[in-house]
Amino acid sequence: MIEIVNLSNENKYKAEEFLMKEPYKNAYIIYDLNNDNSEIKIVYENDIIKGILVIYNGNNKIIWFYGNRDSFKAVINNINYDKFIMIIDEKNLDIIKSKYKIKYYNEYIMRLKIKDFIFNNDNNSRKLNNDDIIKYKEFINTANIKIDQEFYIKNFDVFGYFYENKIVSSGIIAAKSFKAYVFGNIYTLINYRNRGYAKSLISSMVKYCSNKTENIIIYVRSDNNAVNLYKNLGFKITGNRIFIDYNTNVIP
Repeated sequence: MIEIVNLSNENKYKAEEFLMKEPYKNAYIIYDLNNDNSEIKIVYENDIIKGILVIYNGNNKIIWFYGNRDSFKAVINNINYDKFIMIIDEKNLDIIKSKYKIKYYNEYIMRLKIKDFIFNNDNNSRKLNNDDIIKYKEFINTANIKIDQEFYIKNFDVFGYFYENKIVSSGIIAAKSFKAYVFGNIYTLINYRNRGYAKSLISSMVKYCSNKTENIIIYVRSDNNAVNLYKNLGFKITGNRIFIDYNTNVIP
């Protein structure tokens, strides 16, 4: 019998133990277990955890699911939203395709072992603070990225690469756990690409994390040219996941 229950202090340890079977794939979910940012459901089958569902209610509803096919079928029957983004394993793709008309993209899970990283000596990249909000806003507007700049700087570790006193490349630390930190939203303005700025940006981000965790994770679309940059920096593909867009028009 399948039962879906809320995350609680009583089942949190077992939930994390379940997710640690694939810690790099589940880095976001593991992070959310210890933060009150999301609604989290545990799927039991005969009193054994078989799946975990996370629903983040931001500008777009973002749903993560990790588990077997039967548990995914159970939760998908309880999802009735007009639009959402969903992150799942490829093995469950046919199930959601049978219910929704979706767009989907393959993403690589790329892992860097910090101990193997060769740091860059460029000092033009640093962690941003509240005094940088105006410059960050200018960067976001130029890049045409739709995010709340003040929210990001106040709630995430945001980094910027500066050229002539303006931010031309940026990225954030999107999730943290003892096993891995997740880098996200890495973007360089078009007119400043192929100059090594993104490489220097990532180097400063890795240096910041070097005494806090052993691994860095990046999720990147498999057809993104940035895959080669990450490989050159020492990131290795450790798996994949599926990014699903249902009526949001968000492209990873």
